[in-house]
Amino acid sequence: MKSKRKKQLFSISRYLTTMVPGSSALNFQEGQAIFCRGDAEDGLYYIRRGTVKLTAVSKAGREAVIGLLRPGDFFGEGCLVGKRKHVATASATYVARYRL
Repeated sequence: MKSKRKKQLFSISRYLTTMVPGSSALNFQEGQAIFCRGDAEDGLYYIRRGTVKLTAVSKAGREAVIGLLRPGDFFGEGCLVGKRKHVATASATYVARYRL
């Protein structure tokens, strides 16, 4: 007789904390910059808690929100395709990130 095995769903959060060598969790306070435009592209980020606001500044000096990210989203993926510098600024509202 076969026993029924409970199917366990994949958890990206659990995977990142246990299986990805070199990853680390960092906490940010509301309004704190995670990275700024022109900083080196140095990692991929995963949002576990909170939200992230991506902004860019026009040539006229006006700031525009170009993205609002929430838990489960990844950002900073430019490093995967060879980009050397961030083209936007990312600011947190209490967020934990995982750097891959």
